[in-house]
Amino acid sequence: MSFPSSTPADLSLNERLQDVTHALAASTTVHGVFDTLLTSALEAVGATTGAVLLVNAQGDRLELAQSYGYSPDVPTIWKDGPLDGSIPAGEAVLKQTALFFEHQEALMLAYPDLEERVGAPPPVATAVLPMFENWKSLGLIVLDFTEPHHFTQEERFFLRTLSTQCGIALGRARLMADLQGQVEQRTQQLQHQKEEVESRNRALEAVAQLSRDLRLEDDRYALIRRAQQSLAGLLAPGVFTYFELEGEQWCLKAQVGQFQDLTVQEQMETGWPRATPALWRPFETRQPLYQGVDTLGNATLLEPGADVHAVATLPLLVDGVPVGCFRAALFTQRLWTPIDQMVLETILHGLGLALERAEQTARLRAKHDALAAANEELEAFAYSVSHDLRTPVRHLTSFAQLLRTTLGDRLDEKSARYLGVMDQAASRMTTLIDAILDLSRTSQQPLHLRVVDLGSVVASVRELLEPEAFDRQVTWTIGPLPLVMGDLSLLRQVMENLFSNALKYTAPREEAHVEVWAEESPYDWRIFVRDNGVGFDPNYTHKLFGVFQRLHRQEEFEGNGVGLANVRRVITRHGGLVTAEGVLDQGATFSFTLPKG
Repeated sequence: MSFPSSTPADLSLNERLQDVTHALAASTTVHGVFDTLLTSALEAVGATTGAVLLVNAQGDRLELAQSYGYSPDVPTIWKDGPLDGSIPAGEAVLKQTALFFEHQEALMLAYPDLEERVGAPPPVATAVLPMFENWKSLGLIVLDFTEPHHFTQEERFFLRTLSTQCGIALGRARLMADLQGQVEQRTQQLQHQKEEVESRNRALEAVAQLSRDLRLEDDRYALIRRAQQSLAGLLAPGVFTYFELEGEQWCLKAQVGQFQDLTVQEQMETGWPRATPALWRPFETRQPLYQGVDTLGNATLLEPGADVHAVATLPLLVDGVPVGCFRAALFTQRLWTPIDQMVLETILHGLGLALERAEQTARLRAKHDALAAANEELEAFAYSVSHDLRTPVRHLTSFAQLLRTTLGDRLDEKSARYLGVMDQAASRMTTLIDAILDLSRTSQQPLHLRVVDLGSVVASVRELLEPEAFDRQVTWTIGPLPLVMGDLSLLRQVMENLFSNALKYTAPREEAHVEVWAEESPYDWRIFVRDNGVGFDPNYTHKLFGVFQRLHRQEEFEGNGVGLANVRRVITRHGGLVTAEGVLDQGATFSFTLPKG
């Protein structure tokens, strides 16, 4: 930096010092400080050449940082070299003292072997000014003259002050350079982190989308191709293959992307021997194998001549067992970063889970189909048997009646009792056959779903059953009940069975209490029916809903043991659950759920 040409040539050194101080304060770079320093110092004292040497980071050498006016063809004593106190530059720095030599003889007298040591003639006159900050030596300023020069006290003061100001400015410029470097480094780090975050977000979005897609597909190889397509969208251009071991041969089962070299493509389709390291090693160890630009040169490729620069091979595990190898071969150079590896392994893990789900779904579907077929066959058998049993029971009843008619007055008391037992047994048998037919019809009858007002259903069923308890004191407490989706006739059967049970088992009570209410959850309604009847032993709750299962003797309470089984079957067909709670002699509470919507 130089002063404007309009600056008066006869400025005093104090005025020049003020101008230089302002200029140094405005300098923000190390070289800007040196330009200001050398230009102002040379002009102020009439020197012809100048240089700045700095102490290196280790503190054992001086290195030329900037020079002014020297001819490249003329050697000078001011150059790179060890920090040695036996030459003027080293002595000024080590002692932190300014040295002024007004003529060459003074310099040679102080350093007799200087020219021999540095390999250059000394200047005619020179000023050697150390720079330091907080007593730490930074370097020195050198001003050379081509003629002897008398340094006045004012010049000496000016130059010492100038070197001090320069040390301060140099320290500040270095600090600013360090800060700028830190800012740039931090900016690069943030940019790198931003790119990593964006890359991770893209990967996570792809993984999330793939997870959604995988839930919609059950075919094994369609699932694998979908995973390959997802990776193809995330990674550099390449080919994504999937191999399975069949006997002693690796066979290609799925591929996304094509090799330009038809020979390579044909080899892929032909397959590979079982012992091929690139496939067998990940399969056997169950660990991924990543080969990037740093390791691929030492590996034998499956894709020779295909311009592949990075390869990843991962075992596909289903239920913890390897079933094949998933391979990504990229056409661009790549180091497999932790994010790359996370994406690949997450996708392969999700693919393995999807395949497990698909296999479980297939097994469950097969079991469901087999169970449905067995149930249909069983229900058809029950219906047929029930129908077929009616005839012999009817014959039994008819012939018993004929026997009474035939014997007439000859029918003694003992025979009449026997015929009565036969009639009761036949009646009981008819009741059981009717119950089996009802249960069978409940299972086979198609659901006719509609909006059902449970409040209206409960009111009509109560009205229907009240005549059965006309001579009893029964208190009904019925809370608000919801509108639900269901089959009206089947839900009516459910309420009839539950209310009939409540009236039956409260018969011993002087005053019967029957409560009905509903509770709502986010996904369903639960309907409760509670009575203060005889209850039941909670240890036998599991038997309540079985066909022909009874917890009370027939002599105590009549029934066929099918009503609650019917309730459970109807509610199960509606997608709900039935539960029961009770204590002996303290009543019982039955509840069932119905899904919303």
